[in-house]
Amino acid sequence: MKRLLASSLAVLMAGAMLAGCGDSSSSSKADTASSKAETTTTAAESKAEESVAESKAEESKAEESKAEESSAAEESKAEATSDIKYDPAATETVIEVEDPDTGAWANCFGDAYIDYHTIPKDRDLKFTVEIKLSDTFLGMLDAGITNGDEQIGFAPTSMTAADSWVHLGENLGWVTSDEYPVGVELAQMEGASDGTYKLKPKMKDGEVRKDKDGNILYEEDVYMVEDDTKMAPLYSKPDGFIKWNDQWKEWGDKTQTVSFTIKKEALDWMFKSIEEGIADGEVDENGVNPNDYGGLLFQCSGNFEVLKVTIDAGNILLSTQYQEWAEANPGATWGEAAN
Repeated sequence: MKRLLASSLAVLMAGAMLAGCGDSSSSSKADTASSKAETTTTAAESKAEESVAESKAEESKAEESKAEESSAAEESKAEATSDIKYDPAATETVIEVEDPDTGAWANCFGDAYIDYHTIPKDRDLKFTVEIKLSDTFLGMLDAGITNGDEQIGFAPTSMTAADSWVHLGENLGWVTSDEYPVGVELAQMEGASDGTYKLKPKMKDGEVRKDKDGNILYEEDVYMVEDDTKMAPLYSKPDGFIKWNDQWKEWGDKTQTVSFTIKKEALDWMFKSIEEGIADGEVDENGVNPNDYGGLLFQCSGNFEVLKVTIDAGNILLSTQYQEWAEANPGATWGEAAN
C-alpha cells in the first residue's frame, strides 16, 4: 500500500512540475500534460483506494478465521468428555478385544496396551485369557495351505521406555500357573523334571551344551516324562511363551481359555523400569514427559485372536481408554477420590 501511495504522490509531483515550467507559447502543451497528470493521478488514487479496501477485507477475513479457530478450539475442549469412571467397588476388569491383531509376533491389542497408570501396586494379578483361531487361519487349514511349522502361543510382556519389550515368564517366579508347567521352574529342578514334565538339554556331538557360566542349555519346548517324543498339551517355554502343542489342529472355531498369575515381583520391576525411563526423559513444551508410558501386553505367535482378558482387580484400562479419561480430566490422578 505504501508503494501505491508513493506512486500517486510521484505522479502529482510530476504534474505540478510540468505545469510550472510552461510559458504562454506552450500553454496548450501544458494544459494537455496537466490533464494527463490529473487523469493518471485519479487512476492511481482509485487503485490505492481499491488496494486499501482489499487489504481491509483480507484483514477482516483473517480476524474471522482466527475467531473460528478459537471457537473450534473451545468447542474441542468442551467436547473432551469421557464416560470412563473409576469404580472403587470394582474387583474385576474385563477387557474385550474388539479388533485383535493376529499378525505374527504382534501385540494382540494393536497400538494399545494395559496402561501402567491403572495397574495396582503391591499385589499379584491373575489373568484369564480367551482365544480362538482366526477365521483366516481356519480357512488356510481347510485349504491345506499351511507350511507345517505354525505354533499357537503368546508371552505376557512388559513394555517400558527404558527396557522395551520383556517376556516376564523368562524370569523365575515372575509368571506362574496351576494349569501348565513353567519352563524356567523345571530348569531349576533336578534333571529338569517334576516327574510329569521335563526339559530336554541341547546336545552337540553327544555332549550336553552349556553356556559360558556352565549352565545347561535346554530346548525350547516342554515334554512328557512318560513319552519324551510328545510335548506337553500346554506349557510355558523357558523364554516365557505360553504355548499349546499341536492340539490346536482340532480346535476348529472353539474358544480356548488359559489362566496365569503375574507376580508382584514382576510388576515391581516393571514400575521401576518406568520410573527410570521417566527420570531419563525431559518434559516437553506441553509439560509431558515422553517416557511416561508403559504397561503390559501379549506378544502373540499369530493366527489366533485374543477375544477377552479378565483380571482379578478392578479399574484397569487399556492405554487408549486411559488417554481418553486423562484428556477429559486434566491434572487428575486415576484412582483418587476426585474421579
